[in-house]
Amino acid sequence: MNLDSIRTVLTAQPFRPFEVVTSSGDRHGVRHPETVAIAPGAMVVVKDGGRFHVLSPMHITELNYVDPSVAEDAT
Repeated sequence: MNLDSIRTVLTAQPFRPFEVVTSSGDRHGVRHPETVAIAPGAMVVVKDGGRFHVLSPMHITELNYVDPSVAEDAT
């Protein structure tokens, strides 16, 4: 996936929670844009408790908007 596409979703007003789906089938919920960092060649998703996941754009297959009332971090 193109990192510019991800930046567009992160900066949209109003922000809409979404999940990132990877080629392995993992799902990473993003409830707030400040929990994501974009670096050259990588996307970092920070989870509760300070855990984080570094994702390669090559392995991001989908971005799906989710209902914030039912959104849960899958990983």
